[in-house]
Amino acid sequence: MHVLTIHIDKGHIHNHIIFCAVDFATHRKYVSNKKSYCQIRNESDRLCKEHGLSVVTPGQDKGKKYAEWDAERKGTSWKAKLKALIDATIPKAKDFDDFLRLMEAAGYEIKRGKFVTFRAPGQERFTRSKTFGEAYTVEAITERIAGTYRAKPKALRQEKTGVSMLIDIQNSIKAAESKGYEQWAKIHNLKQAAKNGGKLPDFKTLHTEYKELTEKKDKLYQEYGKLKKKVKQYDTIKQNVDCILRQGKQPEREKEAER
Repeated sequence: MHVLTIHIDKGHIHNHIIFCAVDFATHRKYVSNKKSYCQIRNESDRLCKEHGLSVVTPGQDKGKKYAEWDAERKGTSWKAKLKALIDATIPKAKDFDDFLRLMEAAGYEIKRGKFVTFRAPGQERFTRSKTFGEAYTVEAITERIAGTYRAKPKALRQEKTGVSMLIDIQNSIKAAESKGYEQWAKIHNLKQAAKNGGKLPDFKTLHTEYKELTEKKDKLYQEYGKLKKKVKQYDTIKQNVDCILRQGKQPEREKEAER
């Protein structure tokens, strides 16, 4: 007997598995190791598949180590230090090239191409400046140095990711098969709606609009049914006419055959 619960109250969906730590048959206690972990993971994946939930496929990239996560939380990670240095260097630079020279003087290795990337001494991989947001692209940094940078209005930035990111719960197979996913999708849609208008839409207004759209849909379905019936009638008439025309041409073919 085991229970798998899916929590959607955090920024990421995660599972909790509850089971008895003692085997009923052998009376042996559960031992946590790589083998038992794989067995639990496989069981979790099986249950997720049965209920239409996504399954994470293990890849080569490993998750963050605790030290890296803790450093990022405290603001002492590579990225946090780089972002802080960029912000501190921009006011000192005369232009973008001067900005790069100052960054190099601070000990950073720089690569220029489609994107500008930075790597601190001892850092394994380069970091793109644009990963920090729209204010850290090459164009934005150049404008910030010149004092001409203007951040895009919040409404414009969310226009591209607001309504288009809403989940169609009514027609979602996952939502139909999984109550947990349905609940998460509802919360997600509410958050997206709040981002677009700054506040949640009025329920009465939505209900009225929904009723009007439903009525329009019903009328369109009725019109579609009538048109479909007419098309069927016209198709029957066409078949009858074609049949008559074929019968009219048959005697002529017989005369030609006799000749």
